Amino acid sequence: MLFETSPANQGEHRCTLVASDGTRLAYQIRPTSGRRRGVLVALHGLSSNMSRWAEFSAQTRLTRNWEIIRTDLRGHGQSLDWRPVDLGRWCRDLLSLLDTEGHQRAVLVGHCLGAAVAAEFARRHPDRVQGLVLVEPLLPEALPARLQRYYRWRGLLRPLLAAAHAAYAVGLHRRRYRSVDLVALDRAARERMAQEGGADVIRKSHGRPLDDMRRMPWALYVEALLATVGLPGDRLAEIGAPTLALLSNGSDLSDCQVTRRYLEAMPRCEVRVLDAHHWLPTERPDDVRIQIEAFCRGLEIEAGEPLEAASADPEASPSQRTRP
Repeated sequence: MLFETSPANQGEHRCTLVASDGTRLAYQIRPTSGRRRGVLVALHGLSSNMSRWAEFSAQTRLTRNWEIIRTDLRGHGQSLDWRPVDLGRWCRDLLSLLDTEGHQRAVLVGHCLGAAVAAEFARRHPDRVQGLVLVEPLLPEALPARLQRYYRWRGLLRPLLAAAHAAYAVGLHRRRYRSVDLVALDRAARERMAQEGGADVIRKSHGRPLDDMRRMPWALYVEALLATVGLPGDRLAEIGAPTLALLSNGSDLSDCQVTRRYLEAMPRCEVRVLDAHHWLPTERPDDVRIQIEAFCRGLEIEAGEPLEAASADPEASPSQRTRP
């Protein structure tokens, strides 16, 4: 298996967690430069990797008081695995990461698939979540008609997925995968958008399923695709954590107004709609960063001094991570 190592920003540490089933999960940590007031875990989208949040980690002003963790979800990037994946499996991995790093609570920031993982984790483990930032979550109820038709037939995929995993288990159909550097991909897309306009450019650079399936096993890609829209909208109302939702008004992958209705049914959710086509971290990186920073500073005010005092020493908590 061949990987491009996700670029580490200056001051970040590359880490590896060995999950209970033996899978090696890769993540990178940017420690605080001052007293720690919180932890932010950034989760990428479908067929993506931790480089999705490398630009944010490098540019955000939060790093003085917030530890930034960005991770490759199981099945993606340097956390490649051949076993089935779903929201439950990713939630268990995320719980292991927090336990390994000694963090009782964290703010979870997720884009697309990462938003589904973050929301499901908050539903299952409310005591471990300080806040949520859901960037362009995709709800099954908000899919356009053309995608709803495919979604209704998802049960027919189960025999194919089972056969693929049986082949993977005995070493068949395994191949090399190259993880994309999303910092470079975003930079190139922005240059082309400035010259040619936005929608077609961003779809060609970031929205081609065949390109996505070159980055991970196809069965895991399909499972991750289903998981991206696997959290019914009515379950969001069960989440009591403070939440910021960032939506695109030009996405052809979901109905912004339908998504907004479900989000506004959450007890503590604030919705912001930006002019974009689903890939907000690519199209509106500064706006996304500023919104996240303001949200986290609001949590600092809400939490008060006890949060800062409880985590003043970033090295005080035990860790089982490895640093190559």
